[in-house]
Amino acid sequence: MNFIQNDRDLIKKRIIRQKSSVRQKILAAVFLVSVLFIIYSLFLPQMNIGIGNVFLFFVSAFLISYGILDILNKGVKINNVFLVCYFFFLAINNLNISRLQIEKGIVESYYLLAGPILFWIIVRFFDNQKMNVYITGKLKFKPDTIGTALICVILFIKTLIIMQTGIRLLDANWIGGGTGDQYTVGGLSGIYQICIWTLLILLPRLNKKNKIITVAISVFFEVILAISRNNAMMIFTYLVLLFAISKRDKLLINKKVIRHIFVVIVLMLIAFTVFGNYRQRMRGWKNPGNTIEYLLQSNTSNGALNWIYGYTAINYDVMLQTMTSADHPMSLYSIFSPYIRVLFGYSALSEYQDAVYHIKALNGFNASTMFGPMVYEMGELYIIQAVLLAMQVGFFGLIARKEKADGHYAYLMAFGALAVFGNFYSIATYSYVSIVAMIIYLFLPLQREEMQI
Repeated sequence: MNFIQNDRDLIKKRIIRQKSSVRQKILAAVFLVSVLFIIYSLFLPQMNIGIGNVFLFFVSAFLISYGILDILNKGVKINNVFLVCYFFFLAINNLNISRLQIEKGIVESYYLLAGPILFWIIVRFFDNQKMNVYITGKLKFKPDTIGTALICVILFIKTLIIMQTGIRLLDANWIGGGTGDQYTVGGLSGIYQICIWTLLILLPRLNKKNKIITVAISVFFEVILAISRNNAMMIFTYLVLLFAISKRDKLLINKKVIRHIFVVIVLMLIAFTVFGNYRQRMRGWKNPGNTIEYLLQSNTSNGALNWIYGYTAINYDVMLQTMTSADHPMSLYSIFSPYIRVLFGYSALSEYQDAVYHIKALNGFNASTMFGPMVYEMGELYIIQAVLLAMQVGFFGLIARKEKADGHYAYLMAFGALAVFGNFYSIATYSYVSIVAMIIYLFLPLQREEMQI
């Protein structure tokens, strides 16, 4: 027994030393990046870096480092993943690569910081709750039984949808600029989406065969046949985070794991750029790189950087320049739309959907961050919605942890990671998936999930 205890003590001390070393490297990296930003702002005057940019950059750098250190100590959580990802792209935004961007002042800083920080604080409160009691039901089913049933339902429904709509990848109308709506069937497509995401959420509990089938049909149907960057981004982000959860608080001290995750992220960014160019060429853009540079009014001719900046960092300015200047209806559709749709039907959301998704674009860019629709609805009072959404996300995350549902928790975490692209939490179908997942996990045996890739 003494030998076992000594081994455990040695392992614990080694982990502490490794974490201390990583912590020092993180702080050194933040210092280096801060120095480089100062040099960048001084020696590239065409970027028009103002005092507001400097303030927002350093606030973002501090919060990013805090989030990474939290991951080092506790592993990935909804709150720290959101913190790192949202403020990483906000930091990038303050490089002022696009001439469309406005000068940042006190008002702009309020819109960019207040809601996100409140959201993070509240979700962090839920994430930090200790798990002393777990939730389970009396009736139990084997996960693979449910998984196999879902696979069959997905294949059946997808066949029906394809028979009615065709396949986007093979459709000449899409090449000519058709929209994705023509490849959906009312009601049926919603049920299909709920089923396929529920299956993905069950992934850690499935056997190896069903895991392979689940990932294969998800990527084939949702990414390849649909030619969807959005789906690809969501699915691969979810899979990476599911893997990261399994490493717990040892994630950042395992160099091999870090390298693998880094390679996956780089490949995702490269694929995002290549895929974007391909889609735009199919839609008639002769030189997508030059076109995106022109639309972005970019200070650089680097095509990959312009694509990534145009789909991420510029979203903060879309919110500032289009959402804050709108007539605010002072409604709460941004966070309650899934429940309004159930109670009053889709027509009850038509005016809100039309107003938010057809709002005046910023030279063609109309995608905002997760908080954009909230700002559109309530202006400076958008923090009310940020608080309410945080309470909902925190509660769902707490239930996922009480059910030991790592798949559901990673699903919620993925939407936090993708906050720069919009509020996925309040998209009706994705909200219903969370509710279905909480119910299904009541019928599964309690166990610790592990995701092996």
